[in-house]
Amino acid sequence: MRLHVRLGILFGSLLVLVFAALAAILYWQARSRFGPLVKASSGAHGSEAMNLDELRQAFRSSRPEALQLQGAELAGANLDGIDLAGDDLSGADLAGASLRGAGLERAKLAGAKLSLADISGARLIGADLSGAEADHLMARGARFGDADLSKAKLSFGIFTGANFDGARLTGAALRGAGFLRASLPLGMLGALDRTVGAIEPSEMSTTLQVGHAGRVNCVAWSPDGLVLASGGVDGTVKLWEAATGKLLRSLEGQRGMVLSVAWGGRGERLASGGGDGTVKLWEAATGKLLRSLEGHKGGVWSVAWDGRGERLASG
Repeated sequence: MRLHVRLGILFGSLLVLVFAALAAILYWQARSRFGPLVKASSGAHGSEAMNLDELRQAFRSSRPEALQLQGAELAGANLDGIDLAGDDLSGADLAGASLRGAGLERAKLAGAKLSLADISGARLIGADLSGAEADHLMARGARFGDADLSKAKLSFGIFTGANFDGARLTGAALRGAGFLRASLPLGMLGALDRTVGAIEPSEMSTTLQVGHAGRVNCVAWSPDGLVLASGGVDGTVKLWEAATGKLLRSLEGQRGMVLSVAWGGRGERLASGGGDGTVKLWEAATGKLLRSLEGHKGGVWSVAWDGRGERLASG
């Protein structure tokens, strides 16, 4: 019995020594590659730990010079702060993705899908976004210096505070886009006047939609701008074809008036808030009621989806 105990203790001690040796080997390999992993204290001998920029450079040197991500399926991905400078993402699906503060200098994004994506604060200097599908793009404070945005679809995008010095937008679609406090060179201002989607006064018209049995409280455009949702005091949400004014379907199920509506994801779902204190989730393509959310003690005056269409806020 005592022999078994002694053998067990000896075997356990050997395992501890083996794991300690492996940990030491891994540590010194990492140290030799990236330098000290913990910043030296004041007055200590030896070199300081690598700063963040040096660490990023070390990791970039250990990967291919340019990642080949053509046609990659990255819809809805969280890529905040990622460094993709010089990488090839031609034709990639980044719809609804979050790329806030990302490094996309000289990146190839020709033909990429960026609808409903958030690239606020991203650096796209010298990037190729020609022909990109980026309707409803969120690009607050993004830097597009010398970028190629020719024939890109940027309708209803938000470019507040963005920088477009030297950018090319020949043939880009910018209908409904916002450029509050954006840096726009004079040459670009001239190009905007000739941009596809610019509305001439002679092209403007008014279509009267008739269908609600009473006052209309709220309206919301689908992400692609093709369908208009309206909510009224009659307790229905109606979906209209914007180009023709045709009533596509009527969503019924809200008890009391509809106070708010909002599209989610790429337009496949719709949320409505009602005077009965409930939030209804609808399948836009069929008008099917997916779920009824209860919890408010009063009317729901506002509903809003997050950028990925995964979470819904109501108030």
